[in-house]
Amino acid sequence: MAAIVLVVDDEESVCDSLVTLLNHWGFGATGVTSASELLSCNVHWDCSLIDVRMPQMDGLTALQKLRARGVSEPVVLMSGTGDVPTALRAFRLGASDFIEKPFRKELLLQALTRALSGEAEAAKEAADMRHRLRELSEHEREVLHDLVVGDRAIDIALRNHETVRAIELVRSRIFDKMAAPNLYSLVRMAVQLGIAA
Repeated sequence: MAAIVLVVDDEESVCDSLVTLLNHWGFGATGVTSASELLSCNVHWDCSLIDVRMPQMDGLTALQKLRARGVSEPVVLMSGTGDVPTALRAFRLGASDFIEKPFRKELLLQALTRALSGEAEAAKEAADMRHRLRELSEHEREVLHDLVVGDRAIDIALRNHETVRAIELVRSRIFDKMAAPNLYSLVRMAVQLGIAA
């Protein structure tokens, strides 16, 4: 049976196009245009895809309310104006993933697949992440921590008495070793590994 994905986006055209895309991929997708509709929805869903910036109630507040109600289904947050502190807060609240709009279709599909993968796959991914983390040098681990709490390369460079270019090279090595496609993936990994606790 197809996984049901509930799309929550206040822009009706975006919501409709995402629902159409997800149904095309074989999900059972439906959409609502506000967080309050999400919270009052009596339809079962396996995963939700929620926009962060919405009027009245934003996606982070909606996620917090879902978790407070004991709703444990995975949540993927999306934002057109994403930043590291927002992503960090999202993962600390229990988001499965955080993607920045506009996103590549493959990135959305990967995020939903990972969110719906189940405990065995999540345990395997966690073991892989721990193994990759062990491959980082001490300096790379320090820079990783600084990156995932939102520090800029220039701030890290000044604190470590290094050049910005040197920090950017370290950053690049971290992305390669951790197999992170973007900074938000790195933040997700760091929260799961307890680095950004």
